[in-house]
Amino acid sequence: MDRTIRVEAHKGARDPGGPRKVWERRPLGDRADLAHVPHNYLLSRIWIGVVPPEEDQPGYACVVGEELDPDPRPGERPVRLMDEAVALDPRDFSPAERRFFRIPETNAERPTKKRLAQAVVALKDLYCAHEVWVPPGPHAAQPEARQDPFLDFLRKTEGLLSYDRHLGDWFFRRWHPFFRRRDRLVLSVKSVPQEDRLYNLTLLDSLYEAGLLNVHATNCPLFDKGPWTAPRRCVGMLLAEMEYQDMTEHNRRWLFGDGYGEMDDDPEEEAFREALDTRRQQQREATNARRWAVGLPPEEE
Repeated sequence: MDRTIRVEAHKGARDPGGPRKVWERRPLGDRADLAHVPHNYLLSRIWIGVVPPEEDQPGYACVVGEELDPDPRPGERPVRLMDEAVALDPRDFSPAERRFFRIPETNAERPTKKRLAQAVVALKDLYCAHEVWVPPGPHAAQPEARQDPFLDFLRKTEGLLSYDRHLGDWFFRRWHPFFRRRDRLVLSVKSVPQEDRLYNLTLLDSLYEAGLLNVHATNCPLFDKGPWTAPRRCVGMLLAEMEYQDMTEHNRRWLFGDGYGEMDDDPEEEAFREALDTRRQQQREATNARRWAVGLPPEEE
């Protein structure tokens, strides 16, 4: 897992489903006020996909983010495969941290469903994910049948949808390595309506060949070089669901109406003003970052 990533909700978005600011190569323990540090990019949504163990392959989880495109026209938007996990990897932690969080040396070599769920919570904390998606259960076509046990298992995992209100934050900092605060939760944990694996893999390959799928190879060795089919299955499932749930209208409302207003009649002029405001904001953030580095207060807006 990438412990140098920092992801926070955009201050301009009033709803929890708003865009995310991403800072790369920021130490987790760095308490600097990120408001004065320029972010690297914006993502309109960050989803975690999780597939259960299948045959001789363990379960797998990945993080996919879709870039926020200021162009109001419908179109293909670049996506990023940011991270992956089958369990918490002991190599990501110091010996003292492994003892503190009780992470066995063989944790990633012998993953279980519980260890996978622990990794999903860690990915949620690191990437401030919006939603968690799983494949449809074995009885998805039978509404009267029992619910999907894997979906139920994840929904009951503490740290995704809720935390026990009777316990203090100290407990969760002891149990979850990247715990930040108890309101850092996903909006939902649900299954995709259907899964066409062949279509999903074709979509994945086409986006990758077109340069629209950016894979963080260092963080995602299983997807890039691994022998398993689960990574490509999981990523393809997320890409297909993102394609179905197009974000064009949502992005228009956020870009041109601050997330809750109406869009003006002239989108070209609005797009220009947005680009200009973004550029000014980036310049202001860069200036304040330099002032902060030398101990000066930020400039007033």
